[in-house]
Amino acid sequence: MTTPRSRSVRARLLLCTAAIAALGAQTLVAPATAQAAAPALPVAQASPASATSSATASHYTFLGLQPDGWNPIRWNPCVPTITYKINLDGAPRSELTAMLKAVATVKAATHLPLRYGGTTTVMPTLRSEADGSMVSTARANIVIAFARPGTGRGRSDILKNDNKSRGGINWASFYGPDGLGLRASAGVVVITWSHLALPPVVRRAIYLHELAHAMGLGHVTDRSQLMYPMVSVYSFGRGDLAGLARVGAHPGCLSST
Repeated sequence: MTTPRSRSVRARLLLCTAAIAALGAQTLVAPATAQAAAPALPVAQASPASATSSATASHYTFLGLQPDGWNPIRWNPCVPTITYKINLDGAPRSELTAMLKAVATVKAATHLPLRYGGTTTVMPTLRSEADGSMVSTARANIVIAFARPGTGRGRSDILKNDNKSRGGINWASFYGPDGLGLRASAGVVVITWSHLALPPVVRRAIYLHELAHAMGLGHVTDRSQLMYPMVSVYSFGRGDLAGLARVGAHPGCLSST
């Protein structure tokens, strides 16, 4: 996608290409034990950029980095709101409440101006996410949906036939006081219907995991963190929280000249 050069020179979909973010039901722990062994996932075709937190012994990664090679691609925290909408598409109403609580947890960790804009019938697809039509049609910066893989009503081709939910971001470049910068322009979370059969505590972990991808976090190799590519814990760890702070409001505004 090409946008006016004075504001943004290009956009890129950080989903299903170089930095896919997926969580598979085949890797989930058994309900009776939080540490049950599970096979590892092929997490990406290319590894996300990594960083080590000086505040903790844990670590975190980002889906993408600024041109400086250190700071992450993230949402601009100085906009009035970052609106998200939810497409239940027949999922139980209880999942709306569960997702809202998960977003509230992410909002508390990032201090981003996330605002619930209501439900939507817009279903994210690879094309609509990449070309910006999802944002314009839904009138939301982030769309969260429950879907089955494929195309057609109630389906999203962001999902594959691999029993995995997915989350990610689009980014666009801009020119600011320090030159070229990158910022998130759209976010997506698509929960596969098969995950609705999992226990509530596991579903919550999946929601948090995918929402963190929509904030800009990638996978980690530390099993004590929720961003590990399979569920071994049910809440954000110290490394997850350190990463969410890096993609949140604390680093300050991302502004064009």
